[in-house]
Amino acid sequence: MSTLIKRTIVWGLSLVLGFILTWAMVVFFFPIAIPQEAGKGLADYGLMLTILTAIPLSLIFVTWLDYLLDANILPK
Repeated sequence: MSTLIKRTIVWGLSLVLGFILTWAMVVFFFPIAIPQEAGKGLADYGLMLTILTAIPLSLIFVTWLDYLLDANILPK
């Protein structure tokens, strides 16, 4: 498989997983940790906070997927 295809898969999958994890945190974790936040969703959390939460989480997935798929995004 071409390196470009591997890198595209890594970045795309990482962004999707980052946004899914952000959604799960807002919907499931925040109501448990902060009871007054119960019943709120991503719209209440805010677009900018959603993006600023999802990007660092996505970078964690980039690190692991780069290693597992051998995409060579990060230097060895």
